[in-house]
Amino acid sequence: MFTALSQAEEVDGAIQSFARQGYGDSLHPIVVNVTDLAEKLRQMQAATGMGRLRLEHIHDYEALGVGLRGGAVGRDVDAGDGGDGCGAGRYRAVCRG
Repeated sequence: MFTALSQAEEVDGAIQSFARQGYGDSLHPIVVNVTDLAEKLRQMQAATGMGRLRLEHIHDYEALGVGLRGGAVGRDVDAGDGGDGCGAGRYRAVCRG
């Protein structure tokens, strides 16, 4: 899952959209498969398919019970993760684990 910000009150694919008080924009939580995340982020960057969205945060897939091995999302390299970029930490880069 990731959250994105936009001027639109609602966007396709959002679980539910929330107006952010004092900001004049809305927050949109969007659930995607790990393998589809990179493509969704590219769509956001190109402002196609999903409209004009800004990435707010990529949430921890392991906390949601979804494993990373075989997925397309990577993480910061933390001690004890084997140095492959797929260990504990926040998501930052693409991983081919």
